[in-house]
Amino acid sequence: MTRYRRGLWLVLGLLFVFFFIWLFIPNAEKDSAKEKSRKDRLSESTQEPFGASQRFDYNKLKVSRADVIADYKEWAKYPPNSRPLRSGHTARTQYWWIPKRPIKLPYVKDGKLLEPLHQCLLQPKEKHIMEGESVEFFLVCSRLGKGNSTDSPENQDSSPYAPIVIERLEFYRYFSPNKYPLPLPEVIPGTQENNYIHTFRYRPRQEDWGRLKLVAHFSIPEGNEKPSYSLLASVFSSPEAPARFTGFQGEAIVNGSLVIRVGLNVKIPARYTIEANLYAGKSPVAYAKKDSQLKQGAQQIKLLFFGKIFHEAGHPGPYRIVGLRGTQHNSALNTEVLRRPPKEVQKYLQNLKSVEPNKRIIPSYEKEYLTDSYELDEFSSKEWDSPKKRRRLNDLKKIRD
Repeated sequence: MTRYRRGLWLVLGLLFVFFFIWLFIPNAEKDSAKEKSRKDRLSESTQEPFGASQRFDYNKLKVSRADVIADYKEWAKYPPNSRPLRSGHTARTQYWWIPKRPIKLPYVKDGKLLEPLHQCLLQPKEKHIMEGESVEFFLVCSRLGKGNSTDSPENQDSSPYAPIVIERLEFYRYFSPNKYPLPLPEVIPGTQENNYIHTFRYRPRQEDWGRLKLVAHFSIPEGNEKPSYSLLASVFSSPEAPARFTGFQGEAIVNGSLVIRVGLNVKIPARYTIEANLYAGKSPVAYAKKDSQLKQGAQQIKLLFFGKIFHEAGHPGPYRIVGLRGTQHNSALNTEVLRRPPKEVQKYLQNLKSVEPNKRIIPSYEKEYLTDSYELDEFSSKEWDSPKKRRRLNDLKKIRD
């Protein structure tokens, strides 16, 4: 009887262990993935996390004050102008690119909506078009399965890509709420050799500053059928360079962080944002930006790559500085007016209208810079600290209390 009881308790114990593993381990893995995603999101952002900069009704937001504080502490490990860079941060690692996916296009026949026959993509070559560059869009379509073709098998093209017939193009500059028609782009038809990829090319004029939109109306012959489709894509055109990079001008370790000096010749005095990425070989490590009000003429910009980021990445130098780029901000807002009495500010903001696009793009600097060799212990491993950070934490704690 005693052996039976021992055996029974052993079986029950094993069942409990298996139940515990089944119930909690997957949840622990999910929680770990969720926490990793949270930290990655916060480390990427240059803006304070939502809820940390103002007072909110936390009950309505379904977020606790403790969570807001925890998010801010995680975000504030690094200064706003220097953040970790990871391969998933494509807005920075592929800053020139507009990520788009092929769209399954609806097919209507005799008033009935049928299963899509094709998926198509109208893809700009780059996000921004700078001085001296041409706009290029690419249009490509593919068939969605053999069963969708209405042609007989012996007449079907074996390629999954579909030939395209351009019916009509619309091309214009958009400045809300108006459309300004542009000369139609050059059309380079696709062939079977290049998977029927059509290219649309246009060289912006000086006055073509702003958002350029292309609408392609096209059809795809499929036996006795010829379904028609339309797709839209846009790019930002900046035909006048507001400034130009003159090259890298050296480096230094300052307070445990790496500072890279960059030369810039400014044509249009304004507020600028200068950005760059830092890699160890092919591995992304850090991102830096500098916001400055710049005067006309030659000057030097200093980009700071925060020391703690190097320790977390674990890659000693040398490092590659790539993707040097910049934006001139062209806001119609006069910040001096914001210091006036509230009623005056409110009236000013209500009547504020933009008459020009809000930015110009500095032509990217294509050359990369290779730093000296560094050991990790040459960088500081401390978290970012500043009077502003300490004040913010004190404010948040008061809200919590």
